Amino acid sequence: MQVNRIIDRILRVNHAGECAAVQVYRGQLRGLGDDLEKKKLVSEMMKSEQAHLQFFRSEIINLKTRPSLLLATWKSLAFGLGYLSARAGVPTAMACTVAIEEVIDEHYQKQIRLLEKISLSDTRLLKKIVQFRQDELDHRNIAMENEARKAPCYVAITGITKFCCRVGIFVAKRI
Repeated sequence: MQVNRIIDRILRVNHAGECAAVQVYRGQLRGLGDDLEKKKLVSEMMKSEQAHLQFFRSEIINLKTRPSLLLATWKSLAFGLGYLSARAGVPTAMACTVAIEEVIDEHYQKQIRLLEKISLSDTRLLKKIVQFRQDELDHRNIAMENEARKAPCYVAITGITKFCCRVGIFVAKRI
């Protein structure tokens, strides 16, 4: 596959994913009600997702890459997931965060290996993805420390969420 096409796909899917991540956290903030402690925690994680989104938004503009045509869909679905998971309780919201971040870890790992393989002269994108991957792992760890495993049906919730994330990644690369 041509290098420019690889970069376009990486930017498209990562931009869509970060848009979705921000919306998941916005949904969780709305769904958490009066739990100010957890809202602060979610707000902090959302801030780093907003920084990731800003980077990919800038790169899409600078490199004239087409964003996902389904961006509005990703945003709506992600907000709904965040809201509903938070309404089900903090453990369920945190379980969804764990699942999402584990899939994104795998996703970024694949991109890191691919970018290392094609040896770009400009390593800025690679360095950013390495940094963002660490942020996602930090979010996963925070969610685990905040009762994720106490979610009812933890395995089912994380399994379904992971499946949906993988489908979203597959589609967002292309559309």
